[in-house]
Amino acid sequence: MSKNVKACSSATAEQLFPSEDEREGSVDRKTEKKRAGKSMPSLMGEPSSKKRKTTTINPVPAVEKSTARDLFGSDSDDEEFEETKKPGTAPIYNYFTRRLANGHSRQTNDDKTGSHYIELKVYKTSEIQSVLPMNRWRHAIVTVKNQLDTNSESWKCLDEFIKASKKDFKKCPPTFMSSYYNST
Repeated sequence: MSKNVKACSSATAEQLFPSEDEREGSVDRKTEKKRAGKSMPSLMGEPSSKKRKTTTINPVPAVEKSTARDLFGSDSDDEEFEETKKPGTAPIYNYFTRRLANGHSRQTNDDKTGSHYIELKVYKTSEIQSVLPMNRWRHAIVTVKNQLDTNSESWKCLDEFIKASKKDFKKCPPTFMSSYYNST
């Protein structure tokens, strides 16, 4: 076995990989010996004999990103969806979205059916007070769009929520608004 291998095998991790403080201290001691004969400019403003090089980072121009559709044309799944879609109907999406620290998490269920469709958004009031109503959806903490049948557990919880909300508005007088559809 060579001397270096023996030295490494008996050395500890701290000796082989010193912390940053220890490395900086060892560099300072080495540079102090080299600089002993040279005069160093003081921190109080004596000019240095050497000019420092500055590095300039040029911005990278924005490039439009290509999509798979651009490169390979439309997928067969897209074409099937477009063909089976009836004119005048809009798709109904079922999903549960949560806001996370670094983005959003979304769970979808394309096969979900039900007799009723619920859209629910939960916000923090202090975050949306100054946001226009048309832009509030971007600030939702939780968004749920879900088709439900009246015998499901979610529907029973929703029923309880609506009953409790009615109690919150019990003392408020109702206001009549005409129907959007009965304008004749």
